[in-house]
Amino acid sequence: MRTTIFKCSVVLLNFFSVIYMIPFLIGEPEQTSAVERLKESIKNPPCDLWDPHVYVFFDGSNKCLIFCYGFLMMITGSLMFSLVFHSFKVIRNFGSTTSKSSQNRHLGFFYALILIALVPNVFLIFPITGMLIGAENSMSYNPALGEYMVSSLSIHGVLSTLTLILSHKPYRLEADRLRRKLFCSELRSQK
Repeated sequence: MRTTIFKCSVVLLNFFSVIYMIPFLIGEPEQTSAVERLKESIKNPPCDLWDPHVYVFFDGSNKCLIFCYGFLMMITGSLMFSLVFHSFKVIRNFGSTTSKSSQNRHLGFFYALILIALVPNVFLIFPITGMLIGAENSMSYNPALGEYMVSSLSIHGVLSTLTLILSHKPYRLEADRLRRKLFCSELRSQK
């Protein structure tokens, strides 16, 4: 697949990652039955506990979903951190073969990459993972609408970083080298 086609595909996915939260902006999930069951089990709740805009309550059947979702978010965050640290190597290797002004441009792009990669991880992906895992014990977490918006922004940040990497020559070359190395080693092992 050509780089341009791949970049367009990533941009399209990026667009859909923002669009898919629209249904959750229109209406919130139905919580009535879960709240009624919880009312029976808790004798003296806080005064605002039954406000549906404050908490979302889960049945036991959703516990597996919470763990799976949190696990996938943690993997995404770890991969993005790995990408940022690997970028140090890319800049160092590419910087030795270019002029000073080119090196400064690459360094500026690298700082932008770090910002775009780390902000979704530190401020979006990891906190929402903690909230979801905490929901396993407390049976509640702050509102579902916020969760979906945060998840959308996290995916948006990850895909934006991927788009920027593909649009910048040293990172694109390094990604292509890694792809060839992986596929060539797989082909050799099959032979």
